[in-house]
Amino acid sequence: MHVLRVFLVPLVFLGGLVFFASTLSGLLSPDTPCKLGACPETLYEGDSERVFQYTRSSVFKVRLDDRKNPPTALRCSPVGVIEAVSFNGETPYYTGTFRAMAPGACLLEGNVFSAMIVIK
Repeated sequence: MHVLRVFLVPLVFLGGLVFFASTLSGLLSPDTPCKLGACPETLYEGDSERVFQYTRSSVFKVRLDDRKNPPTALRCSPVGVIEAVSFNGETPYYTGTFRAMAPGACLLEGNVFSAMIVIK
């Protein structure tokens, strides 16, 4: 009985850890957009390759390193889905503020950052 407990407890713990990791991996999949109304207000470089949904008129921010993604290189195509409101911050990081303008989707890209922005 003691030998069974010595192996069973770590096995159950390891199984739970594997289950948790696989669940977390599914939540962070780049193909799975965050739910409308639950997307972060600020996106970071680590959010690259993900999909974000916002409602029309909502405001969100992007915090990036201007050495990798200068504000002048940041574009969302096609134009008209979101608009840049301002760029603030001190080198090397800045925060770009964007407003959702029209329903649709655009690819927000810098030199090494990209995120799909969907406006509903």
